[in-house]
Amino acid sequence: MHTHSTENDRIQAAYKSASNVYHKTPGGDFQRSSVRHLLVDLDPVPNPGDAVLDLGCGTGIGIFMLLELYPQVGKIVGLDLSPQMLEKARAESAQLDHPITWLEGDGHKLPLEDNSFNLIISHNAFHWMTDRAKVLQELNRVLVPGGRIALLFEGAGARENQMSVRRRVLSKYGLTPPIGYGTAHAHDSEVAWNTVSAVENLVEEAGFQIIDVWARQSYQYIPPELIVTMFRSTNAYWSSGLSQEQTESIMDEIKNEIYTQATERGFREIMYPINVIAVKP
Repeated sequence: MHTHSTENDRIQAAYKSASNVYHKTPGGDFQRSSVRHLLVDLDPVPNPGDAVLDLGCGTGIGIFMLLELYPQVGKIVGLDLSPQMLEKARAESAQLDHPITWLEGDGHKLPLEDNSFNLIISHNAFHWMTDRAKVLQELNRVLVPGGRIALLFEGAGARENQMSVRRRVLSKYGLTPPIGYGTAHAHDSEVAWNTVSAVENLVEEAGFQIIDVWARQSYQYIPPELIVTMFRSTNAYWSSGLSQEQTESIMDEIKNEIYTQATERGFREIMYPINVIAVKP
């Protein structure tokens, strides 16, 4: 079983590689559309001067969308585990008038003061975190009373088609896919944490009152080359200890399966985002 620190190391290694191509992949496109849906649902809208934290900010997609929708907010902090992602975010934000603090850190132990934020957003990051109850406790700690969290993450069964390919190929070599999706997909004996009812319980147990939870399953046809590109860019997660030849052999096998399953429309994938908005009493 992997420790929390080991998983963080693997995730950092994966996103070090992915930072250069992330915005060109389905992950980047999906984040732009999904985070907009998350933010436009905020009711009431953020007040002028509200302090906002983006947990797992990546290359800054959520913060840039936040400023587009709610330029009246005050202090903004973007926190991420990957220094390479933060480097991209800093470069992208250099021309903005609004000051943003980009901070390397771990959601399980936030390097932030108690009661210091009015709103915390997190999009497509929560499913990567190993102890989600601890993360929610930390979010509660740094929120002011009356502050809100707005979370968006992959629900159980999301991206199952490509994950089944990855699992099948990697398991032949005794390897595992990224834990962010593996937690929901790789272990049939586990009860998935990311169903609507399970998420509601998790959030309430951390001391929040739920305002809204919604999920929507849909299908998307993704160009197979983009799926392969993203998986290749994160191969540092699963390829530790393998030779370059072994890594390429595995990648070729995954690529062949993805292309075999794709149609003229693309590779059919299940999308299942869950949105949670909750308040600290």
